[in-house]
Amino acid sequence: TKAADDTKAADDTKAADDTKAADDTKAADDTKAADDTKAADDTKAADDTKAADDTKTTAAQKIITDAAQAKLDAAQKIIDDAAQDKLKVAAEKTKTEAETAAKKERELTDDEKKALGVLKSDWKDIDAALAAKERVMLVTMKQEIAKGIAEGVAAVRAEFAQAIAPLASSTAETAKDKFATEVKAAHADAYELLPEVEAWILEQPAFLQPGYNQVLDSGTAAETNALLTVFKGDTGRAEAGKKDDNVVDESAVKAARVAKEAERKKKLESQEGVKGKSSVKTTGVDADDFDGAFNEAAAIQ
Repeated sequence: TKAADDTKAADDTKAADDTKAADDTKAADDTKAADDTKAADDTKAADDTKAADDTKTTAAQKIITDAAQAKLDAAQKIIDDAAQDKLKVAAEKTKTEAETAAKKERELTDDEKKALGVLKSDWKDIDAALAAKERVMLVTMKQEIAKGIAEGVAAVRAEFAQAIAPLASSTAETAKDKFATEVKAAHADAYELLPEVEAWILEQPAFLQPGYNQVLDSGTAAETNALLTVFKGDTGRAEAGKKDDNVVDESAVKAARVAKEAERKKKLESQEGVKGKSSVKTTGVDADDFDGAFNEAAAIQ
């Protein structure tokens, strides 16, 4: 029993020693970790302080540099302006001297004036011939100048036309693509239906056909979509009770109808016999009642 107690006491002592050693090791590790953390914090604080100082230094240097550059720019502008003024004065002086010299060259000397006077009095025929020759020379000179100007203008126009040709072509292609995109967004089968639409137009009342054909030839995307909507409604392409994604709303149809109706009225009124009231009725709508006839022909079923 005593031996067992001694053994247990020895184990407890060893366990206590092991625990103390572990605690001492942990305490040392914690102390080291705290020291490392403090060192890292101190290093970061020093780096942050240095970065802040560097930023302040950089900002100060920039202010100094900008101020110096501004002074240099101002000085350079003064120099440039002075040089420009000198060049301007020199150019004006040169121009004045050139004009004076040219005027002097055009003026006749006293000897030349005397010789011309003798020519006009003693050699009238020769003087008249020389005057005629001078007039021909002036006319020829004016023609040559006009020809040169015309050729120069033509060359500039040709060069300009050549320069803008790619831009004009690109603009036309862009407009064409935009038109096709807008039409297909409303009617994906628009181009496949074109032959059928053309045949359908031939079956419509004569006074509607010009307007429809004009929409196909040069109408806007909205007008084209409205015409396709009318065509599909008239031919039953849109299923009853089912929304057709290719059909634009009624406002588009109305907009196209209003835009074209005024033009149709103007054309029809200029034709013989249109202004009077017709006594013939075909489908219950007066032939001169454009609103009723259009609505009947273009009604969406």
